[in-house]
Amino acid sequence: MAAPALAIAPPARAERQRLDHPLRLIISAAFLLRCSQSAATVLLGFYLAHLSSAGQPVTAAWSAVLLSSSYGVEILLAPSMGALSDRFGRKPFIAAAPVAGVLGVLMYLSGNLPALFAGRALEGLAAAALTPAVLGYVAEHTAEVPDLRTRTMAYFEIAVLVGNALGLTAGGILWQRVAEGAFQAPAALYLVGALLVGLWLPSGGARPRAETTSIGQTLALARTPRVLSFLPAWLCMTAVIGLWANNIVFQLAGARRPGQLLAGGLSGDQVSSVLAAFTLTLIVGTLIWARSYRLFKRKTSSMLLALAGLMATAVEIVALNHVAAGRPILLVVLALSVALESGFTPVALAYIADITEGFPADRGAIMGLYSIVLGLGQVLGGSVGGPFAQAWGLDGMAMLTLALGGIATATVVGLRRER
Repeated sequence: MAAPALAIAPPARAERQRLDHPLRLIISAAFLLRCSQSAATVLLGFYLAHLSSAGQPVTAAWSAVLLSSSYGVEILLAPSMGALSDRFGRKPFIAAAPVAGVLGVLMYLSGNLPALFAGRALEGLAAAALTPAVLGYVAEHTAEVPDLRTRTMAYFEIAVLVGNALGLTAGGILWQRVAEGAFQAPAALYLVGALLVGLWLPSGGARPRAETTSIGQTLALARTPRVLSFLPAWLCMTAVIGLWANNIVFQLAGARRPGQLLAGGLSGDQVSSVLAAFTLTLIVGTLIWARSYRLFKRKTSSMLLALAGLMATAVEIVALNHVAAGRPILLVVLALSVALESGFTPVALAYIADITEGFPADRGAIMGLYSIVLGLGQVLGGSVGGPFAQAWGLDGMAMLTLALGGIATATVVGLRRER
């Protein structure tokens, strides 16, 4: 009698392996939000460099603090936003997030420093409202279908990565063409995301509760041995992302720095070309790693290989910044090292997924911790990296990258000894 049941089950299961309309919509909303946010960040970087060149009191340190402030807001509000979406449903938060983004971008047009900080806060609120709600929607929508859940989360990560890449690339091109008027483009993308979700995403996901304990659960899980032992490496790698994402435009487009070949004087098109080449290499490397990291018996082995790529990238940037000869060879080696370092993210996600197996009732809380660490790393990397960039330019950013990579490497070596 078991055979007929086995014959009937696969088609029904196969039917649930497909990304349906709601999942495609929320992935599109995540893509549009990250594309809008990254484009606005690049444009704001150019705007601050323009103000500095015009004699305004804008320094690299102030620029870094301003650009990274949105991540501080995201850290503070993401847990409570996720808890509220548990209580009132996901759709209101997914739809309202892009509206906050629109308001934030429009505030940049004033040029007033408090308004710029308020605009960054609104963009941080947008990310805080959308990310936990989207991940919660995916978790609920793919219940009891682990293959679909894994694949949907992968598509979500790719959407975020590609959205960031396109936003970074488009930002420089838009600034080169229309300067301050370019802020209308990310505002329009935010608006499209709000309309898509508001008009076509089905409601659902509300789970009325007597109390919300998301923050407490997240902090408790952060103190568990496996999470705590991985936390330094995790935080250092997200800090590297924040270091470069929040400082690179100001360094490339600002005033020329004597003794450094890459720092300063680049146009919007040139900056966009650099960012496009880097992000394309990063995307290709991530896709390759996502299919090949299982070849390693221990995840820590692939982490160490990716960290070696990170260290090599920092050294290559210093070499390119000071050596004019042999540049094509240096660029090829740089591309290989960037592709190698991109492997840390998929391996880290797999490692975190392994941790959640010990806490099946707290998967969402652990993913909330992931969002907090990502935002905290952005703030630390952007803020601490600002003084390094101001004092030593791209060399300072590379030195800080080596230091963070060294801490992450020591942490991963410690993980190998524990297991």
